[in-house]
Amino acid sequence: MPSLRSQSATARVTQTALSAVFMLALIASMNVSIALTSSPAAAQTLGHQCDGSIEGRPWAKNLPQERRDEANALYQEGTERIQQLQFIQAAEKLQAALLLWDHPGIHYNLALALENLGETLAAYRHISLALRYQGAALHISECKQAHVTRQRLRRLLGEISIICAQPGSVVKLDGQPRCRGQDRVSELIMPGEYELDITGPDYSRRTETIRIERDESRTFRVQRTPPITDARLPWLLIGSSAAIGATGYILHQGARDDFLAYDVAFVDACGAGCRDEHPDAPTYLLDRARLKQRIAIGSYIAGGGLLVTGAVLAYWQQRKTFEVTEQQRGIDITLSPSMSPDSASIHLIGNF
Repeated sequence: MPSLRSQSATARVTQTALSAVFMLALIASMNVSIALTSSPAAAQTLGHQCDGSIEGRPWAKNLPQERRDEANALYQEGTERIQQLQFIQAAEKLQAALLLWDHPGIHYNLALALENLGETLAAYRHISLALRYQGAALHISECKQAHVTRQRLRRLLGEISIICAQPGSVVKLDGQPRCRGQDRVSELIMPGEYELDITGPDYSRRTETIRIERDESRTFRVQRTPPITDARLPWLLIGSSAAIGATGYILHQGARDDFLAYDVAFVDACGAGCRDEHPDAPTYLLDRARLKQRIAIGSYIAGGGLLVTGAVLAYWQQRKTFEVTEQQRGIDITLSPSMSPDSASIHLIGNF
């Protein structure tokens, strides 16, 4: 007869084994629940997901039966792959099915597969397409789950709006054109850093690096940089430089004539035996020539400075530079009604 000590040891071993089995089962169930964030649609014929005849449904209108059957077969294979946690193969099957039949039910399961592959943006687009026709192509439970999945995916994405206020400009986001000329675009994007590249009609460019976080909406306005001066000022400076330069030239010619007149008078008064100075030489001609020469040189310097300044301003006025400013959003409240055969609800979405 076994002792009490051996019976206690056997009981502890049995309890430990049961606990280990329970923990393994719990971990396995957790892995499945983490992988399958939403339950996939049942592997059944797509046309029988709604009450009534599919010929009366817009997603099946004018579609041959052969294509529907082929799409159904791919759809069932893809759904089975999801249940087996083979999400890459599931996405391939469901994408092939969509090429044959643009059915909301296929979009629904494809969204689940893509979400588990980390393709949040693509998953959001497909779950939105699954909710077309007020979700009438889905089962009631799937319609409710699709709304929940869509809201969850939306919170993982950011939104960017670009306002193009400059005619002839092209705005690119990470090298992809987003708007041309005067336009406004909004789109959902994955969180991260992006490069905003603006090109003007004169090929001037500006690059701005922006960052979008999860569940964040940012609006950027692209417009031409306001002129730093009056548009007439550069030409006024250029005209003034021309007038001052012409005055300097006239004074320069007058100084040359006075120097020549002084030289002739000096020779007449002195003859061949004079040196640098003579009491009868007209020194006023020499002083006047030197004064005109100084003023002419100053005029050349001033006119040249005005010419350079006017030319730089004229170039800067013609060059279309851009500025990117972020617009602050006010309070934005959106009511989104949702209806299904057995319930109705209103989603209140606010941005502050």
